[in-house]
Amino acid sequence: STSYPFWNTTAYPFYNSSSYPFYNSTSYPFYNSTSYPFWNTTAYPFYNSTSYPFYNSSSYPFYNSTSYPFWNTTAYPFYNSSSYPFYNSTSYPFWNTTAYPFYNSTSYPFYNSTSYPFWNTTAYPFYNSTSYPFYNSSSYP
Repeated sequence: STSYPFWNTTAYPFYNSSSYPFYNSTSYPFYNSTSYPFWNTTAYPFYNSTSYPFYNSSSYPFYNSTSYPFWNTTAYPFYNSSSYPFYNSTSYPFWNTTAYPFYNSTSYPFYNSTSYPFWNTTAYPFYNSTSYPFYNSSSYP
C-alpha cells in the first residue's frame, strides 16, 4: 500500500487506488475514477464521465453529453443536440433543426424550412415556396 496502490482480493479482484484510478470487482467489473472517468458495470455497461461524455447502458445504449451532443437510445435511436441539430427517432425518422432545415417524418416525408423552401408531403407531393415559385400537388399538378 500507500493508499493501496495495488490491491487484489476475493471481494475486489483488481483494485488500484489514489481515488481508485482502477477498480475491478463482481459488482463493478471495470471502474476507473476521479469522478468515475471510466466505469463498466451490469447496470452501466459503459460509462465515462465528467458530465458523462460517454455513457452506455440498458436504458441509454449510447449517450455522450454536455447538453447531450450525441445520444442514442431505444426512444431516440439517433439524437445530437444543441437545439437538436440532428435527431432520428420513431416519431421523427430524420429531423435536422434550427427551425427544422431538414425534416423527414411519416407526416412530412420531405420537409426543408425557413418558410418551407422545399416541402414534399402526401397532400403536396412537390412544393417550393416564397410566394410558391414551384408547386406540384393533386389539386395543382
